[in-house]
Amino acid sequence: AGTNGRAVVLVHGFIASPKSMTELAQSLNGAGYTVITPLLTGFGDGAEAANAAKTADWTAAVDDAVRIANICHNDVSIVAHSLGTALVTKGLVDGTEDKVDRVVLLAPYFKTSGKWIDYLTSVVSLGSDTIYLSGLERLGIDAYEMFDFERPAEGEREPYLPLVATREVLSLQREFANPADRKITVPVLAFLTESDAIVDDQYSAKFLSSHFTNAQFVVFPAA
Repeated sequence: AGTNGRAVVLVHGFIASPKSMTELAQSLNGAGYTVITPLLTGFGDGAEAANAAKTADWTAAVDDAVRIANICHNDVSIVAHSLGTALVTKGLVDGTEDKVDRVVLLAPYFKTSGKWIDYLTSVVSLGSDTIYLSGLERLGIDAYEMFDFERPAEGEREPYLPLVATREVLSLQREFANPADRKITVPVLAFLTESDAIVDDQYSAKFLSSHFTNAQFVVFPAA
């Protein structure tokens, strides 16, 4: 619990968990905020659980966290990363997150980059439900660098890519392909990088500018 009467919901990204938000959560809580870090259903519990989850399960986890935050706080913000940004934005577009005061999006995902599509075409065509990251190296893909993962030490569990869940994430792009029916008034601050190998940063900027009345950007150049 915090001391300043404000809450922040931290939403993690694909094949991650609330643990990835630990440092940010501790910093915000130290500054007086109540911090809620929901687990997107299926992640952190093995490939089978991840592959069984659907977009509706993930959005429900975000909705529940925001609802809990609103019970005790009149001022609620969301900070989301990667897949989390798509889920939060979907909620704003659908009107289910209308009690959020501001949003921060880290590497917002609305469309994959051409490079990532090339990778996924190779991976998804393997016909498996799960592939370990070391297996991607045989396809010429350095997934550890792409997902910013450290290589496991001896005896540690190797990271994996749940391919059924990956297809579910890719299908989310259809949600952001159409023009806006209405402008979203919630202020949004987006952090983009031109060197992102997964998301199309230019499309993200275009989408946010056309769908939000108050969208600001911080862009990290490829250099």
